[in-house]
Amino acid sequence: ALESGAASRQRRAGRVALTRARGRPTQSTVDDDHSCKFVGFNTIVALDARAPRGARAYFELKIERCVGVVQVGWAGDMPATDVESGDGVGDDRASWGVDGIRLKKWHDGDQKYAPARAWRDGDVIGCAADLATGDLQFALNGDWAGPDVMAFPNVPVPQDGLAAACTGGYGFSCVVNLGDRPWLFGPPSPAYVGVHEFRQRAVRGRLM
Repeated sequence: ALESGAASRQRRAGRVALTRARGRPTQSTVDDDHSCKFVGFNTIVALDARAPRGARAYFELKIERCVGVVQVGWAGDMPATDVESGDGVGDDRASWGVDGIRLKKWHDGDQKYAPARAWRDGDVIGCAADLATGDLQFALNGDWAGPDVMAFPNVPVPQDGLAAACTGGYGFSCVVNLGDRPWLFGPPSPAYVGVHEFRQRAVRGRLM
């Protein structure tokens, strides 16, 4: 009930609902402004703003407290579970994520991630997905020319597209901007659309 109420408040505030997909119900919270706090190892997803194949989608994550763990990126199909399974964004074949604390990138396992430096409080992670080419880019504080920005080139885009997603845990906190307010840095090109817009398009389509 608490989580469904939080999702309703987010929508009433004019935002996409960021909801828990994995982990225990009491171990993460999302406020109306998309401030997110993680206690256990939980994953939140913008399921009702899924970007379709062929689109270019973008969102930003500002780190408030850079402790614990984080895996931020994009998810295809993500079956819900109410247990702390240890599976976050990128721990399966249908999601991709980067982790600037442990310096790993994740897709069905982990490999080395080499941004300009480890993430810290106040950093903004720009997350850009080109669902035509399958290129997933991640920028530290708007630097799209930095090292390892093209974290995942030419991924197989799922048939139903990708949703913005973030796994956090053990004290990590952040604010997610899906495009319902001005960007702090912005996407790599004007061709990218905020994730929020895909929810708006879906609503307009149902009203037609």
